[in-house]
Amino acid sequence: MFVTAVLGIVLVRANRLAGTVRGHGLLGGIILRKMTAILMAMFVALAGVLAAGGPAAAVTGSLSLSVQPASPGDSWVQLTVTAKGVIGKKVILQMQSGDTWKTVQSSDWTVDFDGEEIVFDREFTDSGSKTFRAALSSGTTVSRAITVASPIPAPHLKLTASAPGPGETSVSFNVLGNGLEGLPVRLQVLRGSTWATVATSDPFYGHFDEEIDLEHELTSSGKFTYRVVALSGSTVAAVSKNVVVLSSIPMPTLKLSSAPRQKWENQATFTVVGSGLLGQAPVLQRLVGKTWTKVGVGERFGDHYAEAVEMAYKLTGNGTHSFRAVVLSGTSVKHASPILKLAYDAPTKPKLQLVIPDKKVNVAFVKVTDGRGLTVRLKQVAGKDVTLWKASKPATASSYTLRIPFKLAKTANIELRAEGARPGQGTAYSSDMGYRAVAGKGPSKPFVSLQASGQQHNPKKTLKILGDLPKGSVLSVQALKGKTWKQVWTRKIAAEGYSATASFTVAREGTVALRAVVTRAGKIQATSKATTAKYARKATKGYLGGWGNLFQDAEGHIASGDRRSDSVQLSYVLSTRTAYLQQYRGGKWKNVQKVILKKGKYGDAAGRFTTPKESATVSVKYRVRVSETAYEKAWTSPSTKIKHMNPKHYKGYIKTAHDYMKRYCPNQVVVYAPKRYGGQLNYSSTAWYPSYRIEMSPNYSKGGGMKFVALHECAHIRTFKLAVKLHGVNGMGKMEARLNKIYGRNNGGGTEQVADCMAKAMGGDIRNGGYTKKCSGNRGTAAKRILAGKMP
Repeated sequence: MFVTAVLGIVLVRANRLAGTVRGHGLLGGIILRKMTAILMAMFVALAGVLAAGGPAAAVTGSLSLSVQPASPGDSWVQLTVTAKGVIGKKVILQMQSGDTWKTVQSSDWTVDFDGEEIVFDREFTDSGSKTFRAALSSGTTVSRAITVASPIPAPHLKLTASAPGPGETSVSFNVLGNGLEGLPVRLQVLRGSTWATVATSDPFYGHFDEEIDLEHELTSSGKFTYRVVALSGSTVAAVSKNVVVLSSIPMPTLKLSSAPRQKWENQATFTVVGSGLLGQAPVLQRLVGKTWTKVGVGERFGDHYAEAVEMAYKLTGNGTHSFRAVVLSGTSVKHASPILKLAYDAPTKPKLQLVIPDKKVNVAFVKVTDGRGLTVRLKQVAGKDVTLWKASKPATASSYTLRIPFKLAKTANIELRAEGARPGQGTAYSSDMGYRAVAGKGPSKPFVSLQASGQQHNPKKTLKILGDLPKGSVLSVQALKGKTWKQVWTRKIAAEGYSATASFTVAREGTVALRAVVTRAGKIQATSKATTAKYARKATKGYLGGWGNLFQDAEGHIASGDRRSDSVQLSYVLSTRTAYLQQYRGGKWKNVQKVILKKGKYGDAAGRFTTPKESATVSVKYRVRVSETAYEKAWTSPSTKIKHMNPKHYKGYIKTAHDYMKRYCPNQVVVYAPKRYGGQLNYSSTAWYPSYRIEMSPNYSKGGGMKFVALHECAHIRTFKLAVKLHGVNGMGKMEARLNKIYGRNNGGGTEQVADCMAKAMGGDIRNGGYTKKCSGNRGTAAKRILAGKMP
């Protein structure tokens, strides 16, 4: 009877403990072990009483402390206290701080039996060892102290660099860090005796073999010494060894050369080749007496590697001239080329220039310089020379232009040359001109032709006028408006010539007819055939971000107060453009954001748009509008409909689902999932990424099951957002790999199992979990770390 009664008491207590244990992870495991040990201890005690006929003798109390080392890559250690002879007492864990012991953890119950084990989990946050002991919450019994080495490695940084290759200026660095969780690193370069910070990273996400990549752009030649430093506040936590990088940028040099020329030619073309001088402008200097004088400035070098810049200079004064190219710093010479010497003897013989303004009109112009006393003739020189025209007498002027009409018997490819002879001084020649000429005789009366050029999208056109332009005449350009020619440009000819250039702006898109007119003393001397100038703005080609539609990653829903961003890109633009994000309300499209799209190096332009914050629950259409310019047409993107949702306005079933989760997912989009799927009731709820939208199956009843599902989906959202925060838009890959390592790949994998454990931690009943019921140890810790905003 007595034994039966005692066993009944034991079983009742065991049943109560088992009821307390159900679904409590690590705590439940400890209680189960306690329950088993209590049963064994009571049976032993009963056996002792029955055998000895009375109670056992008193036992002296003692505590012993042992440690289970942390797993690789884990910062948690497990300390186990074995308690003997202290039944009814509470055990505490103490850590030594200086000369004192501080209580850091206490058991949740008193010791129930001899030999009971109490497990304490402690997380290390740095690499220093800690000394612990176990004690009773009351009394003087303590265990032997043990010193536990930290699983976290000592703070350490290792820096490696990938030197830039030929033609490259960017240095890539890899930083390997241990024991530095939460600390950023600074990339520093040694300048003189001072370390200068050139780049700063995001903080390390953990203590164990964390890697960070950094880059630095070199701007000059030489060797550069780098290091990385991790700071905790203003205290240096770790410094890497120095790394030396050799720049691929060449040493600054300048070379000056001149294009081949005759000694009597006064036009010199210089080429300056610069290396290691990106962004510097070469200056051409000529030695005048004992002073170097600036005579030209070239364009800035656009590269570090042997880039050539050309500069022209007109020589004056006979003799040998000295030149050099320099790069200045203020007024001081920073770099200089070797000196280049050029000889020049001013020409004394005449020069002839042959021009055929219009190859469909047999009229040549010969421009003569230093031609006093010269007799000029025009020759056809293909095969046997044939004189087409000869001046009747030597010229009395030094510089003049001759108008020469000539006759050809048939249309053919010809080659013309002008020659000028002066008695006793030989013959001067023009360059030969070959072209396909038409049969016929050149007109004795003046003629004029007009050509319009310019890009079609540009309203500004360049007009080239060729033909007879005698001194004192008036040259005009006329545009056809309706049936009337209206003058749009005019100029008086100051010196006889054969070509002129005018500009004309087309007022609006379309085609305009133009002609040139030459008048003298109010009478028309020549009129060109009409030509056309066309102005049509270039179409703008726009593309939305990688999803194809505006704000498509929101999938039609945005939570109240949240904002979504998207990009727009224009291809082959001619200039910087102005774009607007527009919202359709009240029957009108209204601008809500202005963005300047700057033209890039390769003709592209891009910018990002962000939705405004909305507090109301409202459906709104959005689109992007790129404004037109004088050269380009406007562009409008397809519109996208977005529903801004304020959880305060949720009703009924959706409100109930949100109420369950709002402590952890307060500003959350929650919508219905399809009620039926494949003809069956749909009990599947889903959390979506990257829209951060929860679809709740409408087939749950209010209560624990619905609450657990709501918290489970909220857990997914918390996991998505943490992964993106820590690792960027592709962070879920790293998060899934980590969770699969903790929970395994079965039963929905780590992502689904951690959501069940997070739902339990948020107050859900794990018995409703669909993927796991095991949330103790590392599994429970991982769930709590995600809720705390930390990587599991």
